[in-house]
Amino acid sequence: LAELAADSRYSDNQEIVLYYAMGLANHLTNKKTAAQAEVTIKKLAELAADSRYSNNQKIVKEYARGLVNLSAVQTAEQAGVTINKLAELAADSRYSDNQEIVLRYANGLFSLSNKQTVEQAEVTIKKLAELTADSQYSNNQEIVIYYANGLVNLSAKQTAEQAEVTINKLLELAADSRYSDNQEIV
Repeated sequence: LAELAADSRYSDNQEIVLYYAMGLANHLTNKKTAAQAEVTIKKLAELAADSRYSNNQKIVKEYARGLVNLSAVQTAEQAGVTINKLAELAADSRYSDNQEIVLRYANGLFSLSNKQTVEQAEVTIKKLAELTADSQYSNNQEIVIYYANGLVNLSAKQTAEQAEVTINKLLELAADSRYSDNQEIV
């Protein structure tokens, strides 16, 4: 696929390049080290930044998926840098209305919080809370599920007193009429 995507006869074919991006993102799940994954993510970043493809949200979504996969094999500090790249994508005006890219960002925040200390995770979970409060994403129940799962995992790390505050946030989510029919949240 790399050869096809790079071949001048096909490089303008968005579908071939998309399949190449999908292959790269899938390939990241097999990487055992962050160093190996960095090589692959660099290729995805180049595709997403290429002016021929930067407006193709499907290719950018694969880059976002690749960033989440990369963060899975990184330390908390490295993953924080990677998730900041996801935040930039999600905030980019070209993609901010793309719920799937924002969902990848939420996934990344959730995964990052699991690697962090309580104090760091609280900051990360606050970012998830901000996403769920954003009117553009507040009805996206998948983002809310990442937030709820993040709260559950955070509460397991906290002292009893801290966990009580976190559990009350879960209770608020469960009581929210927007999510009353979602068993994963309630």
